[in-house]
Amino acid sequence: LLRESEQKYRQVIEQAIEIIYTTDINGKFTYVNSAASNAAGYSMDELTELTYLDIILPDHRNEVGKFYIRQFLEKIPATYREVPFLSKSGSVKWFGQNVTIIVEEGTVVGFHVVARDVTERKRTEEEIRLLESVTSAISDADDFLSALNMVLRMVCEKTGWVLGQAWIPSSDGAVLECSPAWYATVKDAEIFRKNTLQFKFATGIGLPGRAWPRG
Repeated sequence: LLRESEQKYRQVIEQAIEIIYTTDINGKFTYVNSAASNAAGYSMDELTELTYLDIILPDHRNEVGKFYIRQFLEKIPATYREVPFLSKSGSVKWFGQNVTIIVEEGTVVGFHVVARDVTERKRTEEEIRLLESVTSAISDADDFLSALNMVLRMVCEKTGWVLGQAWIPSSDGAVLECSPAWYATVKDAEIFRKNTLQFKFATGIGLPGRAWPRG
């Protein structure tokens, strides 16, 4: 009966759309379901050779590690945290994790995790925050070009892009021209910027021209 119960339980976990996995106290995977394997892009065998920190976005590993060390040391029964996972292919997705400690005879021996993809919600929240910042910056700007410079800087800082330029309609509205407003974080961008100023785009031509009709 116990064996049959375990088999049914495992079938439910394997068929779940949620990511479910367990780790030992060092964070090494001891079990992953199919959803977890698919999301990470690693086979189950590959994941059992890794720790959960190995698939966390590098810039977040220290902070996330400290969070779960605290849960372990203080024996906090359950926590929720949203963390960015880096898949084997290099794509990044955010997951909301419910993490429960596994206790045996009064000792924490590992973690049980149930997670769900929250990437789209996080992206929407980031877009809303950016739009709020842009709106505020525009209202404080002295003129159009100053506002445009602020917008380009904010977009570049948020996305990590090294160069931002704005294409605006010419005075007669016939073509798009590269505006005086631009933002860059690297010196070499000046060469690209100089060459770009020579181009003009009609409707439907080039990336600026294709974006133009859509507003």
